[in-house]
Amino acid sequence: MRESGIIWTDETLDAFILNPQKSMSGNRMGYAGMSNTERRADLIAYLKMLQPVSD
Repeated sequence: MRESGIIWTDETLDAFILNPQKSMSGNRMGYAGMSNTERRADLIAYLKMLQPVSD
């Protein structure tokens, strides 16, 4: 995943959570994805809340 070159934005993270296998070929993650749009948005909002604040 580090070598994928992905820049994690809300859009790329949403696509990855929706379908990890499709959004990043070659990953071996055993996660089928989350199809519910609202739940993905909630998860992304939660993850953003955990980010450290920049000075």
